[in-house]
Amino acid sequence: SPSILSSGYSEDVTFFLGNYPDDFLTKNISVLIGDQNCIKVNKTSLGRLSCVLVRNSSANMLSENSIKIYFEGVGYASSAKLNVLPTVMRGFQLFSSNPHNGSVFGGNVLYIDGIGFDYRHPQRHVVQLLAVGLTPYTVYDRLLLSLGFSAHTNRASDQVLNCTVLALNGSQIKCQLPEHLTPYKNSTYVINLTLNNIIAAADVNLTYTQDMSFTPTLSNSVKIVSVSSLGEYVFTVEGTQLADGLVEVKVGEVCCCELWRLPDLNRLHTSTHCWNMDCKCSCGNK
Repeated sequence: SPSILSSGYSEDVTFFLGNYPDDFLTKNISVLIGDQNCIKVNKTSLGRLSCVLVRNSSANMLSENSIKIYFEGVGYASSAKLNVLPTVMRGFQLFSSNPHNGSVFGGNVLYIDGIGFDYRHPQRHVVQLLAVGLTPYTVYDRLLLSLGFSAHTNRASDQVLNCTVLALNGSQIKCQLPEHLTPYKNSTYVINLTLNNIIAAADVNLTYTQDMSFTPTLSNSVKIVSVSSLGEYVFTVEGTQLADGLVEVKVGEVCCCELWRLPDLNRLHTSTHCWNMDCKCSCGNK
């Protein structure tokens, strides 16, 4: 336990043994997972064996690793299926991401699927989008970033986008791209994930494109439908490329609620309920 290990961070691994020697507690025991020694071996009288498998930057692609537990004077342990070495899956790898494109003004939320994420320490994950063709950061720069410092190598603001981690479990990261009032040029980025100065592997590069053609565009006019005596405004905003999902609308810093949305060819009409006093409803999923 666990049945799937990460190479992106050090893990405690526990084995539950059967048919172990009577002098189990006094025997010298070594554990090899794949080609890496599992250190700090600890034993209990109940046949439980534990050790620490240190993170490994050269074992990131998900793969099956044999487990070799060697008992002094006896030999190697087998799995419950006799004559077969036990195995475990291990890796730190990205599989997919969604969505694949968004606005040149940023702010989009990305979902990145993979394996080997450290759900106990989400703050240690650094998600960055590097413009295609950009030279990757050096080992020294990655170390600075993992410690919370800025990279030594200077980058233009539109060359590297830091995606702030919002939520994380063992197989998915949710992060949000920075918003910016000045539109960036149309660009495609490669998604990189670093954990403890180790870069996640990927079969193919995961990419994200910021492009004007994917940017929601609003009409210049806002149509006020009604105003109540409480200062309650109902108004309609028209535009193109308005997403089907959650929409966050603010007038200044005042939140507005979407009441309804009507499709009209390539245009969506969104009506929102806005208050000029305290915010009476939540913005999007916040």
